[in-house]
Amino acid sequence: MDDLHRLAQLTSHERKQLVGDFLNVVFVDPSDQPTYPGVIVSMTPELPDEPTIEQVEAWLELAELCRDPTFRASMRQLARQHAADHDVPALPRPDAVAVVRDAVAPALATRLDPTGPEADPVVAAVINRYASLCDRPDDTALRQRLLERLTLANDPRRDRYLDLLSVINGWSSGVPVTPAVRWFLQALRAGMPESAR
Repeated sequence: MDDLHRLAQLTSHERKQLVGDFLNVVFVDPSDQPTYPGVIVSMTPELPDEPTIEQVEAWLELAELCRDPTFRASMRQLARQHAADHDVPALPRPDAVAVVRDAVAPALATRLDPTGPEADPVVAAVINRYASLCDRPDDTALRQRLLERLTLANDPRRDRYLDLLSVINGWSSGVPVTPAVRWFLQALRAGMPESAR
């Protein structure tokens, strides 16, 4: 309760510093260069001068997330993995999570069993797209790489951060990605040898 009271009493500058510290941990590389300056701006909450109760509650929860060392570490690793997937010079392109989100949406809508054979075309489409984006062959190493990235991305706190950000900034909420990632992980693992899961 003391922490919540303290967070509620932060000045605008202190709020920006708390979130700025979190975003710097996540998105600034070791040479002190922002890896994704546009993303930093888009992930910055701007609490209005006269916030609603809902916005204040969202701010308090978001501040707690920003202070959570496990969430910070997870998001930092996810940002590094995203950067590694985009080390091939090209136009901006979707990351693994975006590819999965888009491909899995119809399967989720129809409640397709991720462990059944009907899921195989969805898995194949994602693997082919991801291999093309990374300029890598579809092999065990690629599937393991995708599995590692999606396992890390399968964190509902990431969706929650974005939901809270939308409330604070007065934006419409986006579609959560965790259900699609969770579905695809089940489908991918179902088709892999047990030793590779």
